[in-house]
Amino acid sequence: MSAPAPPPDSILPWERRRELGGATAFIETFKLFFFSPAEAWRRTPASGRIEDPLLFAVVAGTIGMVFSALYERILPFGRAWMVPPALRHRFPAGHPEGPVALGCAVLLAPVLVAIGLLVWSVVFHVCLAIVGALRDSPGGFSTTIRVASYSAVATLANAVPFVGGLIGLGWGLYLNAKGAASLHRTSSGRAATAVLIPAFLLALLVLVGIAVAIAVFSASHTMSRWK
Repeated sequence: MSAPAPPPDSILPWERRRELGGATAFIETFKLFFFSPAEAWRRTPASGRIEDPLLFAVVAGTIGMVFSALYERILPFGRAWMVPPALRHRFPAGHPEGPVALGCAVLLAPVLVAIGLLVWSVVFHVCLAIVGALRDSPGGFSTTIRVASYSAVATLANAVPFVGGLIGLGWGLYLNAKGAASLHRTSSGRAATAVLIPAFLLALLVLVGIAVAIAVFSASHTMSRWK
């Protein structure tokens, strides 16, 4: 005698998209992660078809990148407001590349999302192992990929002009931590630490890069004054 099927409300909508329809399943999954992330992760299986979460990540990430590319080309200065004032004048206002560049961004987005997701999953899994968050995990690397994939819903925050990227970054880190704690069956502290390690290193690299850029600009400006 076969085991009874789980009730529909215990399964993530995206994993029922053949029944609900792709668009409906995507929207319902987005709403679930936005309004009730704990419930969303409770309904996310730790194992199963890896194609389902990967496809979700590619769709969400592509939509987010399209919004980002669109804003870069229609809003004054794009994201140049995030550049230090000493360097901002070197950035031209707007991006005149037009629809061709936007079309290229749309075509390349799925590939870039997939590569970025794989790189993040590897880094995140290593960090989870370092902090001991995989001791009681029912799955392995595929579980981490599921966490990273569904956390990619945060890239939809790019639909918010100017600050969407920052909102998405914070939301994504939060979802990765919550997802790792739930699916890998570890403590929230270990999961949060595993998320913050690469985030801290990335922030440090960005700060070093900005400092080097400012130093180079200052040195070149000083040399030009002596000529």
